[in-house]
Amino acid sequence: MLILSLINLRYASIIVIAAVYMLFDVFNKRNVPSIFVYATLGYGVLLTLSYLDLQLIFYSGLLAIATLGLGYFIYKIGQIGAADVFEIATLSLILPMTPLPFLLHVQQFSMPFVLSMMVNTGIAVFVFVPLYYIPKAFYKFRGRVYGLVRREDVFRAAMMAVLYAAFMTLLILSFWLKVVGFVIVLIMGLGSILITLFLTPITKSMIQYITYKGLEPGDAIALNIISKGRLSYLNKRIRGFGGLVTNQLIEELRRNAPKAKLPVYRNAVPFALPIFVGALTTLLFGNMILLVFV
Repeated sequence: MLILSLINLRYASIIVIAAVYMLFDVFNKRNVPSIFVYATLGYGVLLTLSYLDLQLIFYSGLLAIATLGLGYFIYKIGQIGAADVFEIATLSLILPMTPLPFLLHVQQFSMPFVLSMMVNTGIAVFVFVPLYYIPKAFYKFRGRVYGLVRREDVFRAAMMAVLYAAFMTLLILSFWLKVVGFVIVLIMGLGSILITLFLTPITKSMIQYITYKGLEPGDAIALNIISKGRLSYLNKRIRGFGGLVTNQLIEELRRNAPKAKLPVYRNAVPFALPIFVGALTTLLFGNMILLVFV
């Protein structure tokens, strides 16, 4: 009975913590209070210690450290927020391994929960980004949207379509792809193709051009829409220039390029939203990629 209660506590904790992170991300301008971040991380550590199994505690701690390390690298290049990194590590500490799903009894092969959750989070991103940002780009840029689509993006999208079609054909011929698997691959394929094709309009709908005066530490710069020449100039003129805004970068801009306006993500997708969906779907259905092959 005690073991069952602890398992239910872990499941409930994941849903509640992920939901609160999502609410802060969506309704508090992507600002998550530090006290909440550190408190939930400590709570995750306590739940890992409650296993009272040195091997499992070591495994859980190692996963969390790896998550923090990889997340810090992604954070430093401006692709994810610091709070998102701590959230993912916290959820990993609460539940190290993917459990048997509530709704589908599909074997999860002791996969790390954080891995399954991020797979499902990625699938959620393939859904959210095209559905929200492509209409937003059409509304913002009107008839200029197609003019913003670059040739290289058209080529990459076409290549991606060919690869997904070949992959799906292979699955059908080799594994007798079922309806659920077909839908998952189709969602991933369509999402990838649309995001790649409309990458520039999507990015431009997320950003604001601002000088150093409006920058804040932790802001992410949209390097992919800065021209190569401009990027080379900024790299030479601004020491430590990169995708993540730091106090040092703001000071360098103030001294060496005070009038430079940089494209900064201010309307980017709140990543805690797909993380919440990823965590919830992992508990309900397990790792969605496994459904492609079963």
